[in-house]
Amino acid sequence: MGDKPVSLPEQIVFPGVLSTAWAEEMQKFAAQNIVPRLWARDSSLWPAEQHQIPFIESNLRWLDLPEQIEQQISDVGQLARAVEQDGLDHLVVVSMGSSNLAIATLLRLPGAGAHPNLFLLDSADPDALRRLEANLPLDRTLFIVTNKSGKRMETHALLLYFLDKLKAAGIETPGKHFVAFTEPGSYLASLARAYKFRDAIFDPPGIAGHYSGLIHFGLFLTAVRRLDKAQVLAAILAMKNACGESTSIAENPAAVLASFLAAGERQGTKRLMFITGDELVSFAYRIAQLISNSTGNGRGLIPIFPHPPDRLKALQSGCLVVILTMQGQTQFPPQHSQQMRSLGIPLVEIQLQSPVQLASEIFKWEIATALFCVSLGVSCFHDTAEQTNRTAVTEHLENISVKRQRPLPAARLEDQGIALYAQGETRRSISGLNLRSALQTFLELRDAQGYLAIC
Repeated sequence: MGDKPVSLPEQIVFPGVLSTAWAEEMQKFAAQNIVPRLWARDSSLWPAEQHQIPFIESNLRWLDLPEQIEQQISDVGQLARAVEQDGLDHLVVVSMGSSNLAIATLLRLPGAGAHPNLFLLDSADPDALRRLEANLPLDRTLFIVTNKSGKRMETHALLLYFLDKLKAAGIETPGKHFVAFTEPGSYLASLARAYKFRDAIFDPPGIAGHYSGLIHFGLFLTAVRRLDKAQVLAAILAMKNACGESTSIAENPAAVLASFLAAGERQGTKRLMFITGDELVSFAYRIAQLISNSTGNGRGLIPIFPHPPDRLKALQSGCLVVILTMQGQTQFPPQHSQQMRSLGIPLVEIQLQSPVQLASEIFKWEIATALFCVSLGVSCFHDTAEQTNRTAVTEHLENISVKRQRPLPAARLEDQGIALYAQGETRRSISGLNLRSALQTFLELRDAQGYLAIC
C-alpha cells in the first residue's frame, strides 16, 4: 500500500431539527472528557453495582482488539490454506449469534473474491437443513461452528447432527471436518477436544458478543472474502486513530455519531430508521443488534428497516434516519436525501468505499454506541434484552412441557386450527368473529407513533 493514507468511510450528519440538541451533546462530551475517559477504560462512565465493575472492565478490552486481531487473522489464514490443501472446498458456518450477520453480509456482497461454496446455517428449520444438504458433498465440507459459550441448544444440535451424518457417510475422522469459534474454557471448546476438531479459534475472553464485531468481520473478511489482511488492518487502525482521544469531538466520527443519537433520544425520538440496499441490510441489522443489546431500562432507540418510504413527511415526527451505502452498490436516490434535509429530518449519510471498511465501520459503531450509553446513563455491556427473553422463553417452555402449566388465559378465539390470545383492553377491542377480523381490528388499534413487533 506504500505511504498512501487509508481513507475512512464518508459520514455526513444533517441534524435538522436536532441542531441545537446535537451541539449541546457534543459540548457535554467535551466538557466531561468522555472520549478520553473511554480510552482510559474508565468503568465509572456507566452506572453499575460494585460487583458489576469487573464485568465492565473486562468488556472494555474490546478497545484493544485492533492491535490484537492481527495474530488471529494470520492463524485463520493459515487454517484456510490448510483446509483448501486437504480438499475441503465447501464451507458451512453454523451460527445463531452475532457472527451470523457478518457471514450474511459477505454473502450478500456481489463481486469477485468471495468463497464460491460458502453457506450460512442460522436456523434449525428442517426445510432449511434439507436445502443445505442437497448442495453439500460431505466428504469435502468444513463446518465452522461459532458460539461464545457453546451452550446454545440449536448450535449444539446441528453440530451433533452433522457429526452423525459424517459418520454414516463412512468418514473415519469426522472431527477433522469441524472448526470451533468460541471462548477458552467454553462448553464448545470442550466439545472440540472431545470430538477432535480440526481446530478451535478462541475469542479473547470476557468481551460480549455484540462488541466482538472486529473479530467476526476481520476474520471472515480475510479468510472467506479473501481480502488483503494488511488493508483490513490498516482500515481498522485508521478508524481507531480517528475515534481516539486526541481527535476533537467535532472531528471524531464516533463521538459525532453518538452525540447525534443521544440528541435524538433526549428529544423524545424512539425510532432509528436504516435505509440501505440489499447488499448491506445484514450489516445494518448487525448495527441494530449492537444498539438494541447495549441499551435498556426504558432508554434507547428502536431500529426499524422499512423499504425507502414514499411519504417522507411521515419521518418528521420522532425518527432518526441512517442512509448506509457502499460505493458501486445500491444508492439511495439523492433527491430523497435532499427532501429529508429540507424537511428538517435528522439524517446521517454513511458511504463505505469497499468491503475492506466493514470491520472498521462496525468498530466505529461500537465506540459510538458505548458513548451513546454514557449519555443515556445505561450500561452498554449487559445483554439485558437477550438474556431476559431467553430466560422467559425457557421458563415458558418448561411450564408447558414439564410442569404442564399453561400460563396464558383462555384463547380469545380459535379459527382454522390457530388459537389467538389477547389480554386487557386489546382482548376487549378485537373482533371475536374470526381470525381475519380479529387481526384486522388488532392492526387498527395501532397508535400512529407506535410499532408492531413480531417475535
